[in-house]
Amino acid sequence: MSINPLVNDLSIEQESKIFKIDDKNSVCIRRHNSSDTNKVFLTYNRNIKFLSKFILHNRTSYSMADSKFWINSCIDNWNANMSYEFLIIDENNGQILGSCSLNDINFTHRLANLGCWVLPNKLGKDLLDIAVAYMCYLGFYIMKLVRIEFVIDVNNAAHAKRIVRRGAGHFEGTLRNRLSVGEQVHDAHIYSVIPKDMWFYDGLLANYPKQKGL
Repeated sequence: MSINPLVNDLSIEQESKIFKIDDKNSVCIRRHNSSDTNKVFLTYNRNIKFLSKFILHNRTSYSMADSKFWINSCIDNWNANMSYEFLIIDENNGQILGSCSLNDINFTHRLANLGCWVLPNKLGKDLLDIAVAYMCYLGFYIMKLVRIEFVIDVNNAAHAKRIVRRGAGHFEGTLRNRLSVGEQVHDAHIYSVIPKDMWFYDGLLANYPKQKGL
């Protein structure tokens, strides 16, 4: 039995198999699978300086064993309804462009954290906006959440502005000692989105009606 009383397993599987972003149907958002291990390893190592700010917590190296562990964790946590992790990937060449997720899911209070990043050279491609919109779509329409949070390290203020620069994210304040980054503890800015804010994200997704029935 699923531990998640809100998500219909069949629905979440159907809705999240693949979401195509570009006209050529090559760039898409999809869940991780075991064949992604080498792609993740290569992408993280090539972009270690950038990613250390967001998901690698100031690490200076990333091994194949780390990649295997991460992929297995993504698959296991998905199956346990603990988090839903996605890749933003160009399937034509296998290049990972970013990732997005709904994690720290609280089924009692029907909320989750939204995480998202894209590579610096892809920030002008609207990938970040579309990925955030799609996560909100899954969270509110499929999982029936009532709140999605963005918890962002105060040292990544520029990243926060990119995520909410055009969106409906509402700034709620700064949380002290909210994030543990290695041995350090950092304050974090918190933004929120609730279902009535979906007018903005629905607009972003309006270009993709046929594949998702939006």
